Amino acid sequence: MGTRRSGATRVGAGAARHRRVRAADGATGVPRALLAAAVATLLAPLVVVAWVVADVTGPSGASGAARPAAPAVPVAVALVRGWDERRSTALADGDAAALRALFAPGPRGDALAAADLALLAAYDARGLRVVGLGFQLVGVDVVTAHAGTTDRPATLVVAVRDRMPRAAVARGEVVVAHLPARAEARRVLRFERHGGDWLLAGSAAAPP
Repeated sequence: MGTRRSGATRVGAGAARHRRVRAADGATGVPRALLAAAVATLLAPLVVVAWVVADVTGPSGASGAARPAAPAVPVAVALVRGWDERRSTALADGDAAALRALFAPGPRGDALAAADLALLAAYDARGLRVVGLGFQLVGVDVVTAHAGTTDRPATLVVAVRDRMPRAAVARGEVVVAHLPARAEARRVLRFERHGGDWLLAGSAAAPP
């Protein structure tokens, strides 16, 4: 099992499906703390964790060892784009079960799921939804891929460059606030395959 590092590939915009909503007039009525929580949860990656370094360098710390080919970059692009779209839909629909189902079991996946679910609950308590969340992919590198074994799921680690041009907060069909766009950033995402689905198992700021 193993991988190769692919060259960066520019990709087009991958806008997530979102509801049609109309803008509201006047004050938003959305607490600033709630907007800040949305920005922190939706945009900010977790701190760099050990699995990023381990997956890039391998067990011995040497990155030049010969390894089988990783999945093609277009496959990784489709995976990341599809996952982002499903997350956007679950948030817009207020569907906690669908949102939790996007994250892999285990401490890292559980922590990521808990943050999203807490945000969803906080907004739902006020009759609000995050709508139109869309990440625009700029580039994707396949860092590592492992086929998996009988007691270990298949994994795929990708380095992503993306930006978030839009997202809004709505009450019913009315937009009451807009979340600030995020400039291009670099993330490392770890996916695990469970029951035929690729689920997010880790997210970190890309190491320099």
